[in-house]
Amino acid sequence: MPPTPRLATRSPLLGPLLLLILAGPQGGWGQEPPWLPKGWVRLGFSPSFWAWDRTYGEGRPGEGAGSKGTLLAAPLNTPSLGSPVLPVLGELEAELAQLLGQPGYRAILGESRAAVEQSVLSFHWRGEVGVTSRLTLGVMVPFVRPRTELVFTLRGDSATANVGPSPWLTDPGEILAFLSAAQTAVSLAGQAHPESPAVAAARRYVEGLSRAYLQGTAFPVVGSAAGRTLQELWDRLRGELAGMGVPDLPQRVPLSDRYFDDDSFARLLATAPVSAAPLDDWTTPWSLGDVEVTAALRLFRGGSRPDSANPTPRVRYQFGMGGLVRLPTGKQDDPDRFLDVPPADGQLDLEAHVVGTVELGARWYLWGQFRYGVQRRGEVLRRIAGPEELLPHRPRLAPLYRTPGSYRELVLLPRFQVAPGLHLAARFRHWAQGEDRHELRPLDPQTLERANYPPASLLDVGTGQELRELGLGATFSTVEAFTGGKARFPLFLRALFVRPLGGRGRLTPQGDRFEAAVSLSWPLRAPHAKDADS
Repeated sequence: MPPTPRLATRSPLLGPLLLLILAGPQGGWGQEPPWLPKGWVRLGFSPSFWAWDRTYGEGRPGEGAGSKGTLLAAPLNTPSLGSPVLPVLGELEAELAQLLGQPGYRAILGESRAAVEQSVLSFHWRGEVGVTSRLTLGVMVPFVRPRTELVFTLRGDSATANVGPSPWLTDPGEILAFLSAAQTAVSLAGQAHPESPAVAAARRYVEGLSRAYLQGTAFPVVGSAAGRTLQELWDRLRGELAGMGVPDLPQRVPLSDRYFDDDSFARLLATAPVSAAPLDDWTTPWSLGDVEVTAALRLFRGGSRPDSANPTPRVRYQFGMGGLVRLPTGKQDDPDRFLDVPPADGQLDLEAHVVGTVELGARWYLWGQFRYGVQRRGEVLRRIAGPEELLPHRPRLAPLYRTPGSYRELVLLPRFQVAPGLHLAARFRHWAQGEDRHELRPLDPQTLERANYPPASLLDVGTGQELRELGLGATFSTVEAFTGGKARFPLFLRALFVRPLGGRGRLTPQGDRFEAAVSLSWPLRAPHAKDADS
């Protein structure tokens, strides 16, 4: 996976987004020539900060410029929070629909509002050495700190909701007492009247009600249409059983006595079967990302730096190729925390690139690079869910193989010298990545049957990405002055502000980024004349 920031997580919205985040510009690398003279060493530090509150959403390749995109919080901004976002409610809906005889029954928790902003602060430390006048080897060690800022409120009342916290969570003793008495009554009636349709109907009702309670999530509220229907059905069945001489029948069906609010919804997320962290601000501690081992090989060059006897060639250029291996050293995401940016990919990736620089006269400089990366299959733990199912429950947590799509990137960076060593710079970047592919890792057949996972391909939907950016900034370098004996330190500095121009993909961040870099390079020995020319 390429190194930059990617959204949504351990949740299906955020999991693959890390690719884009870690697959973008490599800190300060990319504005200096990647080749060092033989015997030179370069150490660099490049921080970057990327923040966004929306993604580009779906669209055909090339679309998205000027689009307002899709807010990260969009699924949570709804007048009727229910199973499309919280899929665990689907099992409750299926049980209640059968009990009520209403195939279209939907459980609504209330009206929800949310605001979400993601950001990633990353520090890249780089070290490189010129092995020969053509070959440079290096290593990049990233440290990453993602952050999610989230405000969530839920308002449930008779106008916006039809369910509240399940009495299984608020008063399990009442549930156990009702079910025990009802099951005993049905058993006694069945012994006396084994062929009675009323007994069979009562048995189905009690068994279905038991399964609905044991979902442990939500339940119809007292006074709701579904609550009244459940009570009416039991009153009818209770009357028939009483007519058969069954004593001590419970009268009231336990229903939820309140609607959801912020606190009760947080408890719903924290307890089984959802078993997740609450929806609030979260900053992942600083952690090691995926370390890169790099190589750059200069193939040819034309023109050279002048000596005291020759004028400056008008056109000077260098071209080469290189590659990197991205090691699975980073920590993967926590599948129990929704809406958080993973700090690393934790998979092995391979990349190749071609790069060139062209200098025109004394002021113009152009740097260009094309990269292509293949991301190897790796193991992940993820809750299987579709794009809109933002809050999947824990029984969907599955051991998976994930193969991220291959990526490609084109970067063009012109600079214009306004003073000795000082350049104004622009950068155009086009980055694209194919869709991810998820598949279940081999499981024991009995384990797989019990888990009853949805298709792992749900995680693949809409994971292809594309992003176009324009950056403006400045660079300052004393490297050439140092090699000419006119500066004490071979220093390179840059700062760049990046704005998105357009993109595609529900995981593609749409937000501004700031990058900076500082690097110091020096010869380990006095440079030979033929090696001094970078």
